[in-house]
Amino acid sequence: IQGDEEAGVTIMEMVKEMDAGDMISRRSIPITDEDNVGTLFEKLALVGRDLLLDTLPAYIAGEIKPEPQDPSQVTFSPNIKPEEEKLDWTKSNRQLFNQIRGMNPWPVAHTFLKGDRFKIYEALPVEGQGNPGEILSIGKKELIVATAEGALSLKQVQPAGKPKMDIASFLNGVGRTLTVGERFGD
Repeated sequence: IQGDEEAGVTIMEMVKEMDAGDMISRRSIPITDEDNVGTLFEKLALVGRDLLLDTLPAYIAGEIKPEPQDPSQVTFSPNIKPEEEKLDWTKSNRQLFNQIRGMNPWPVAHTFLKGDRFKIYEALPVEGQGNPGEILSIGKKELIVATAEGALSLKQVQPAGKPKMDIASFLNGVGRTLTVGERFGD
């Protein structure tokens, strides 16, 4: 959600305070534009497994000396509040892109379209200019929506009362009545 460029796993000693024990080992991986929270969890699970298998024998043998954490470098992921799931079209395309990726597959970022909740699972930042939330262009497989800076090309969505679908399916069905100039967020 914040646009971080890497994520990681740390194996640490357990203490009474949360995530405050000395670090035994750690490993980081890059976060790519193709990642969302679901793919990142899958990657980190594998990294964590491998790190534990690499670390545990050396730790048990006393070959690793745990290091204290630097309190100024400790970060926590706060719980997402329901109001943080709503897209604010007055943000930049990159900020909204990161918000959407950070909430896919759960809890899923949303906006409103014609008064109904409209979930967005996947989008890409693109060039474009218009009023925030305004539909800039509609193609057979493309729906471009303006943001404060740039635009988003919606790729996977879920209109109210419908299943998740790719943008082409949406535009061939429920979305066929949309017109350029209509707005999301209202």
